Amino acid sequence: MKIRYILVLFIIIAVIMLAGCTEKKDFSEPATVINQWADAIKKLDYTTYRRIEAFPKSERSFKKMYDEYFIENITVTEVDPVDDVQRGKDHNNTPIEFKNVQFMANAVNRSTGKPYQSVMGQVKMIRYPEGNKSERGWMLSNRTLVRINQ
Repeated sequence: MKIRYILVLFIIIAVIMLAGCTEKKDFSEPATVINQWADAIKKLDYTTYRRIEAFPKSERSFKKMYDEYFIENITVTEVDPVDDVQRGKDHNNTPIEFKNVQFMANAVNRSTGKPYQSVMGQVKMIRYPEGNKSERGWMLSNRTLVRINQ
């Protein structure tokens, strides 16, 4: 009886550990999405980039845009309040919710691996409250990177 109890307990613990160890990417929060976007750029991972961008560029354009640099050490400096989600429509006249996010980061030269410029960024995060894209959560829509003179 004790052996059966211990075996059942062991199996339950093993199942919990296996379920807890599966890696799921969290695309729900703007800061997380920006960091995953930066990681996709660093790795030139078009699949993840395409998932995070609301209106992604072609793979060829993506690789050309980021062939010389990537960004890292992102610090989100401002996000519209959680309860202050704005509403609008995208270029296809589909309803969206959006918020603005500002961040600081370093631009890194891809060939040397060394930071060469600090940048300020502003991004419009959007999500679709209904329809095909509603399950994707927050996505990057418009972004601007501005170099900071040092």
